[in-house]
Amino acid sequence: MLAGVRNIQPRSDVAFKFHAVLVVNAAHLASLSGPAEHRWLPIFWALDHFKSSQARDAAEGDWTMGPVEESAVPPAHKAKQAFIDAMDNWDESAADVAAVGLARHLKPAQIFELLCRYGARDFRSIGHKAIFVANSWRTLRHIGWQHVEPLLRQPGIVALHAVTSTNALYHAFQASRSDENRRLLLLQNTAFLPLFRDPGYASARTREVCIDKLDQVPLQGEVGLEEIFIGVSRDPLTAARKVLAFFGQTADTKGFIDAARVLVFLKGNDSHDYKFSSAVLEDCDQLPLPWRARYLAASVFSLRGSEGPDNDLVARTRAALKG
Repeated sequence: MLAGVRNIQPRSDVAFKFHAVLVVNAAHLASLSGPAEHRWLPIFWALDHFKSSQARDAAEGDWTMGPVEESAVPPAHKAKQAFIDAMDNWDESAADVAAVGLARHLKPAQIFELLCRYGARDFRSIGHKAIFVANSWRTLRHIGWQHVEPLLRQPGIVALHAVTSTNALYHAFQASRSDENRRLLLLQNTAFLPLFRDPGYASARTREVCIDKLDQVPLQGEVGLEEIFIGVSRDPLTAARKVLAFFGQTADTKGFIDAARVLVFLKGNDSHDYKFSSAVLEDCDQLPLPWRARYLAASVFSLRGSEGPDNDLVARTRAALKG
């Protein structure tokens, strides 16, 4: 993550190289939750994805984060207000040096309360500002707060979708100790969600599918999960309806989650595979069972099916580990 922050330009482009940074926490969560025999796959995938993005960045100008302009960094007693003023005035260069002052002088919890507000401030980038705040906060808890300074100096990042931004804002809601911030995060996410139904973001077919109006389609065989994930490859809408039938027979979501996660490990080839699946599989436990079933049913449109090709990195990773 630190290598990506320092060496991959955090700007929007068609293929969006900075996903190599945003996906780190999702790959970490996937690895922790995955079966023991597959736990290395998300880590090697994230590493391979980072190296590919780093190579593209080098070919497109080789951006590197510049040194801190030390003379402009505000002192301890002015750092917080300098950051607030810069952010409220949309002054990127002033916010950059003020963020360094925050990193050097404020406690982690104080910094987080500031950043979670600004990360949720506006809908542009379709949630990625909140996603970057939440993922950075979660990753720093594992790698150490001493690495915060470069993570705070990132100007702008682009879009993902409703599930991952909700996951990020919900994590910020849980981590915040400010009642005002918690109310803001809840209301801001409520305001964001209808925007994802804008025709510019959602396909016509997706807009016609309502999570509360999906009807069950009976499972044909005894091995329900196998049938469902074959269907994800062939006909996701029917597969979603079969998920409802599956949870009409069992209240245990673990089998579904484990199967979905392993298929991401084996067949995922994009940062969204990890970011989306980690958000869905983490958040579903917060829902009561009837809504959990519908939430997982709706998720199959962006999960991996069993008939898709394996990512060639899987064979390379296993060969490397055996060697």
